[in-house]
Amino acid sequence: MESLNDHQKNVYQQFLEISMFQTPSNESEEMKLIQFLASNDWILESCISKYFDQSNSIEVHESIQQPPPIPDNTTRPTQGLSSLIPQTNNPMMNDLLTRMRFPTVIDVDEGIVADNFNRMILQRQTIDKILLRNGFYDIVKSQQSPNNNNLSNISLFFYEKGSYLWVLWPLISALNWIWSGIKFFLGLQFLLGSDKEKPSKIPNVIVPLPYFKATKQLDIFELDDEDDCNKKEIIDLYDLDDYKDPPMNKIIKTLKHELLNDLEHIDTKSNPHDIQYTTKIKSRLLFYIILNDSFGNITKFSTPESIHSSNILTKMLPSEEVKQFLTEKDQCTIFVQDTAFQVSPWIHYKAIQGSSKKYQPPMMLVMGKVDGLLSLLGTVNLASIKSSKSLVKKLLWFVDKFDVPLGLSYQRYELLDLELSRKLREQQNMEFEKSVQKHTEKRNKKLRITQKYLQMLRFGLDHLLHHEASCSTSEFKACNIQVKMPDGRRLILKLNPLEYTIKKLYALCEVILFLNISTINEANVRSALCDKVEECILNNDLAIFRTINGTNADEVDELDELEIENIILDECEKLEIPKYEEKSFFDIDEDCDLFCKDFYIVSPFPRVVIEKSDSSLIDDKILYPRSNVCIEFYGDDDEDEE
Repeated sequence: MESLNDHQKNVYQQFLEISMFQTPSNESEEMKLIQFLASNDWILESCISKYFDQSNSIEVHESIQQPPPIPDNTTRPTQGLSSLIPQTNNPMMNDLLTRMRFPTVIDVDEGIVADNFNRMILQRQTIDKILLRNGFYDIVKSQQSPNNNNLSNISLFFYEKGSYLWVLWPLISALNWIWSGIKFFLGLQFLLGSDKEKPSKIPNVIVPLPYFKATKQLDIFELDDEDDCNKKEIIDLYDLDDYKDPPMNKIIKTLKHELLNDLEHIDTKSNPHDIQYTTKIKSRLLFYIILNDSFGNITKFSTPESIHSSNILTKMLPSEEVKQFLTEKDQCTIFVQDTAFQVSPWIHYKAIQGSSKKYQPPMMLVMGKVDGLLSLLGTVNLASIKSSKSLVKKLLWFVDKFDVPLGLSYQRYELLDLELSRKLREQQNMEFEKSVQKHTEKRNKKLRITQKYLQMLRFGLDHLLHHEASCSTSEFKACNIQVKMPDGRRLILKLNPLEYTIKKLYALCEVILFLNISTINEANVRSALCDKVEECILNNDLAIFRTINGTNADEVDELDELEIENIILDECEKLEIPKYEEKSFFDIDEDCDLFCKDFYIVSPFPRVVIEKSDSSLIDDKILYPRSNVCIEFYGDDDEDEE
C-alpha cells in the first residue's frame, strides 16, 4: 500500500467498501488485490464490473494486452560502440544481445489500435474527468483568449513568440513566486485578487479526435460553421464500427491539401505496422515524428505544443534543408503521425510517458533496422527545435552515431538472409528431390503392375487356352498333378514334363488364381480373360485397354470372346510385353489387390514344400509322374498354429 499514490489508495478503499470484499489479511492477498486493480487500470467502475462478472473473484485472467512500453533510451549503447554484431559464435545469443542493446519497437497493428480505441471509450468517465480537471471543457465552452496579466504569462508569451528574451524565464518565474508569497502572507490576495484564472492552454491532455466522435462530444469543437467543411470531412474519415487509423496523407489532404506537394519526401502514407513488417527493408534509420494537433484548428485555443507541431509540419519538414538531408542520406526516412487525429501515435506516446523521462509531443522516436527489425535508438523532445537547420543537425547527430554500426547490422542481416535463403533453397531442393523420387517410384510401381497384369494375361493365352493340345505333343508321359486350391476346389493339371519347370508351375498356379478358373477348358479360359480385360477397362489406375480394335473402350458394349487373343496380343505389343519364357513375372514389392498373395506349393504326404527352381518336372521325383499338392499362402501356417 505504501507504494500506491493517492488515487490508487482511494480506488483501493472504495473497491473494498462497495464490493464488500474481505480486507486482505496478509501481504500476498494484498498484492493479489493490487494486481487485479492494476489490470483494470485503477478504474473503479471497471474493477467492480469485472469483480462481479467473475463471480466475486479477483483472479487476473489473460486478455488482450496493452502494447508493452517502449524502454527508455538509457538502454541505448554507450558511445564508442563500434559494431552491432556481438562477438559470439551462437546466433541465438547474438540475437539476444542485440535485442538487449536495442529494444525492438512495439508493433502497433490495426488490432492493437482498435483495442486501445475501445478501451478509451470504456474509460470515458475517467478521461472526461481528466479533461475537465485540465480545463479542456472550460476553455472551449467559455471561448476566452489567453490573458497575459501576470509574470508567468509574460514568460509564456516570450516562449511562444520565439523571442530571445525567453532566456529570462527563470528570473521571471522566481519573481512571480516571490510576489505570490508576499501576497499570501500579507493577505493582499483579497485586495489584489487571486492569480488563479482559467488556464491559458490545455496542459498535457492528449486524446485522439475519434474519441470525441465515439462519445458524441463533438459539441466542444467548432463544427457549426457552414463555410468550414474541412472539419466535418475529417470527422467522416473515422469508421467506428471497423476502426483503423486513417493515413496522415488523407488528413493533410482534407485539412490542408496544398501541403501534400511540399511533403512528397516525407512518408505520410504508411502506418507503423507496415514500416516494421510489411514494407521492404530499405532504410537503416527511421525518424518517427509524433505531432500534437499540427493544424491547430480543431479548437479555438491552440496550445504551444499544437503551434510548434504546426511549425514542424508546415515549415521545417517542407524546407530545403530537410529535402537535401534526405537526398544525401538515402538510408534515412522520416515518418509523421499526429496524436490528435490517430490512435497509433497516441499508443506510442503513452508507452514513452510510462518511462523514467516524461515526454510531450511534438517528439521524435529514432529507430534503426537492427537485424531486419525496427529497434529503438533514442527519443528526442522537439520542443527545443526551433528551425529546420537545428532539426537537420539533430538528425545528422544520429546518423553520425549509428550509421556505421547499423550498416554492419544491415550487412549482417543480409548475410543471414542470404544464408537462410540458401538453406531454404537446399531444403526445397531436397523436398523436391524426395517428391520426384516418390513420384518416380509410384510411377514405376504402376508400370510394373501394368506389365505384370499383361504378362499374366498373355501367360493364360499361351498356356491355358490350349492346355490339352500342348500336353499331347510331348514325347514323354504327361505329369499329372492334382492341385488343391485355398478355397477347397481341385484342379487336375496335365503338363509336359520337359517344357515345365517348377518355377513355371508356380507361374501357372498364380495365373489360375488370378483368373479364378475352376475348370481348365477353352471356354472357361476365354470367359475369364474377357472378365479380366473388362475389369482392367473399369480400373482407372491401369492405363491399358483404352482402345479395343481402334475403338474407344467406353464405347464397346461387350467384348467378343473369340477376339480376346487379338485384343490381348495387341496390347502386349504396344508395351512390348515378352513371353514368360523370355522374362518371368515382374516382382511387386508390396501387396496388390489385383494379384493373389504370395504362396508356396506343398506336398501333403509327407508334408514337403516344393521350392521354386529351374528344375524340370521330369527330374522331380515328388511331382513326376503323378502327385497331389496343395497351395498355401504365406502366413497361413502361423495362423493355424495360433
